[in-house]
Amino acid sequence: MRTICGRLGGSYSYSAKIVYNNFPWPTPTPKQTAIIETAAQAVLNARAQFPNASLADLYDPRTMPLILTKAHIKLDQAVDTAYCYQGSNEDSERVTFLFKLYQSQC
Repeated sequence: MRTICGRLGGSYSYSAKIVYNNFPWPTPTPKQTAIIETAAQAVLNARAQFPNASLADLYDPRTMPLILTKAHIKLDQAVDTAYCYQGSNEDSERVTFLFKLYQSQC
């Protein structure tokens, strides 16, 4: 998101049309789809454990609840598998991978 979305003042401005739909989506197997759905639900369940917290509170890197961090790690791993991505967890490496994937499909 930080690489391709716009900014309004100091805040990011993003939507499905200018961020998420810019990259090719993988075609996960039914098993991968089920794993991704389960992992995504785990993220939602973790957030639900903190009903009085805003998203800013939940995603502050200094105070992010461990259960939410772990849920996101599992979701990232599930999506990485669907993309056949085997690189590191570094954002820059993932972005490079996605740009190469995008270029190969144009």
